[in-house]
Amino acid sequence: MRVEGKSLIIGIVTGLLIGLTLGYAITIPKTSEYETKINSLENEKVNLQNQLTQLQQTDPYITISARDAQIVLLNQQLAEKSTQITTLQNQVTSLNAKSLELIAVSFSRVNDTSSLIRSWIGKANSTIDVAIYSFTQNSIGDALVAAKGRGVKVRILMEYDTISDSGSEYSWLQSKGLAIRTDSSEGLMHDKFFIIDGKIVGTGSYNWTKAAEDDNSENLLIVRSESLATKYLYEFNYLWGS
Repeated sequence: MRVEGKSLIIGIVTGLLIGLTLGYAITIPKTSEYETKINSLENEKVNLQNQLTQLQQTDPYITISARDAQIVLLNQQLAEKSTQITTLQNQVTSLNAKSLELIAVSFSRVNDTSSLIRSWIGKANSTIDVAIYSFTQNSIGDALVAAKGRGVKVRILMEYDTISDSGSEYSWLQSKGLAIRTDSSEGLMHDKFFIIDGKIVGTGSYNWTKAAEDDNSENLLIVRSESLATKYLYEFNYLWGS
């Protein structure tokens, strides 16, 4: 098992946070106002539908022509409400995609960073993409195998120079049928990040090793951002393809 040198933790974390805040606003999406409007429109739409149902029933006290005119008007109002609701829902979707929510910051030796990673692997619904320099933690390997077992598409990219390290998970994960590759291009593939379901990004100095958890000063930052995840996926796919 490879024991890495200690990181300059303050510089790394500061650089990560500055880089993120320059490109994104670290905010929890403020969608409550939109959701209130949508709920109000939905209620209005239900009221209109109730009125329409009543009019469509035979009513001896109003003429057929008057009733039909009211039905046409109510149908127009219903269409307008539906359009307004769709517009607001699209705005909420766009807001969520562009926002960046800081989920967690974990420091090894102080926090159980390995448990945090396993927790998010366990929450994956569709995809997990991992670029990791060194990987020797059995428990994280087990979590990835379990994710594959429940139908999650898992891809793992490792640095070629580390796959023969003592305790490396490479061969075991390969034997379990996971999609795993190595990067052997000039220079090290020194990335340590993962993307879950195309919207959760975990990144930092933390390798998936016992040394990172127990011996070194390492960090992990987890954020929710579809736009940021898209950028990380672009880099991952580039490395995966090359």
